[in-house]
Amino acid sequence: MAYLHEFREFFRTNPYHMIGVVETWLNDATGDQHVELPGYTILRVDRQNKRGGGVAIYIKKELNFRLLSSSSGDGQVIIPEYLIAEIWGPSQYKIMVAVVYRPPKAGYMGMFEDDIAPRIVNYKFTCVLGDFNADLQTTNDKAVRLRDLFDTSGLSIVLLQPTNHSAQANTWIDVCAVGHLANLHAWGQSSQPFLSSHDLIYICLRYKHPKPARRIIKCLSWKEIDSDAATELINRRKHELDGTNGTQQSLDQYLDKLNCLVQEIINQCVPVRKFVAKHRPTPWLTQELREKCKERDKCYRRFKINGRCEAWESYIQIRRPAQSLWKKDQANYLQSVFNHSGHTRQFWGEMDRLGLTVASTKSRGALNFNIEALINYYATIIAGRKFPPLDGLLTSLSRVQANEDFPFTHANMDDGVKHLAAGTYGATGIDGLSAQALKMLKNLIVPLITELINNSLDTCCYQTQWRSSLITPIPKI
Repeated sequence: MAYLHEFREFFRTNPYHMIGVVETWLNDATGDQHVELPGYTILRVDRQNKRGGGVAIYIKKELNFRLLSSSSGDGQVIIPEYLIAEIWGPSQYKIMVAVVYRPPKAGYMGMFEDDIAPRIVNYKFTCVLGDFNADLQTTNDKAVRLRDLFDTSGLSIVLLQPTNHSAQANTWIDVCAVGHLANLHAWGQSSQPFLSSHDLIYICLRYKHPKPARRIIKCLSWKEIDSDAATELINRRKHELDGTNGTQQSLDQYLDKLNCLVQEIINQCVPVRKFVAKHRPTPWLTQELREKCKERDKCYRRFKINGRCEAWESYIQIRRPAQSLWKKDQANYLQSVFNHSGHTRQFWGEMDRLGLTVASTKSRGALNFNIEALINYYATIIAGRKFPPLDGLLTSLSRVQANEDFPFTHANMDDGVKHLAAGTYGATGIDGLSAQALKMLKNLIVPLITELINNSLDTCCYQTQWRSSLITPIPKI
């Protein structure tokens, strides 16, 4: 798809529930992720063994769909290319949609007619649209046969103006035919060629489909934390943390109470902010580019009014620089982003934010062996080996002489602030608290955490919950 950037930008701001595309020029080497449209699922049929051709349907992810049939061929014989699918919304009836591309030398539509005709009676509404390369403004053989195809199938052609434009002629080769015209709320075409020399044609069906709910995101607003209320809460509840007697149980209880206190501070003193996710406008759309596009549209409207070749040439001369300027501004913007991205992690973060990275399609399948068998294997491979006694091993590893003390230095609050400030992850641990939350509250809770750590050093006991969170599994090789 040579106009992929323009295609994505247009349908980002002009969403349709279903988009049919002909002459996609895709092949097996191009994955779906390279031509994806955010919010849509793609169905496609590519031309085999030859360049060009191909059809695709983009369907909104809120809708259900099923592929019914598609054209097939080895590329040696030129045949019409098509894709037939059924689409339906939640608790709604199913409709059938077919997207067709008939190459100029493809002959007639017998194969497509035999495929779709028996299916039409099964649906309340059917829509066939595509590029048939048969000018319905004329009465030549191709146009007559195309009209007969729709008449015998019980489909009505939606009346449109010429849809393909060149300096020599304006032809009506992009056609839409539907089962019941009365079911249409509106139809039409773009005021100028959408991509290449073709107009965008569209219909609006009277079909009840619920609007997708706005995605409301909730997050903690740490910038608006009520520090005075948090300090007062700590002073009011601090007496509950007193009374450790040096046992493992008392230290665990201290930690549980501290976690509850931190959670209470978050719930009462940190407000929750709600916002709706919105798409950012195209960042490289400069004022100069806007003016170029406006001038291009004006030239095309002039050509449509008078139909002169001079007006068409003016339109072409402005359209090409506009496309070049679009690509240039986009490249300059991306280059500036990458130049200021800094380290590697930030660079790939910018790549991902701009949609230039491709998500991996690999998935982890189920293990093809029994896990119990694997455990038994590792448990039995040491059979027959002789190991030294545990007491002798501990004696050889001992680096501390008898009656020699191993002194600790008590932690201070500066150390606590330093280490809590290093936490940036939003994932919660087994205590239900994230490293980011502890970092934002470090000035309030560091005295309590420091006291707890020093109690652990004095009593040679370490909190059970903290020990559990530091377990790192060792991979078996």
